[in-house]
Amino acid sequence: MKRVWLFFGLAGILLLSGCFNKSQKGDELIAFYNHWMENWEIDSSTYSSLNWAEDAEEMLLIIENDILPVLTKSVDYLEQTDLEYRAVNDLNELLLDRESYLLALFQELADELNPDSTESETEIALEKFNENSMPIADKNKEFAESLDTLMDKYHVYWITEYDSNGEELERLGKDR
Repeated sequence: MKRVWLFFGLAGILLLSGCFNKSQKGDELIAFYNHWMENWEIDSSTYSSLNWAEDAEEMLLIIENDILPVLTKSVDYLEQTDLEYRAVNDLNELLLDRESYLLALFQELADELNPDSTESETEIALEKFNENSMPIADKNKEFAESLDTLMDKYHVYWITEYDSNGEELERLGKDR
């Protein structure tokens, strides 16, 4: 009879520890992703500004002042992030791969552009950039699928918050 109670006791402890572990993994996912989003996600308006830039000089200013510094800090953060759980670390690796690729891509574009570039030279540099940026869609898809899988597994959801200016922010959060 003691063995039966011992078995049930151990089984209960293992089940409870698994629940707490799942909760901790969810907490780590939330903390990791939200911290990255708040600090190193490039605003879509920055990319829009780049699309509307009038010439190579304006593009170069946007890349050097608004894109490269953020991507560099993002890559540094992701490289230095020490995560406890493998699943969240794997997500970090996917994000690091994407951000490193983007950094190299924008750095190459910045190297090819100069304020004196002709319109033709600028178009050639942008065509090369666009061709080389094709893998980004696959990297984004892989990251999004991995994030969705972890969100489902750890019961994490998108939560809409608002900043002090009333701008809508999407964050990760726990069960509603």
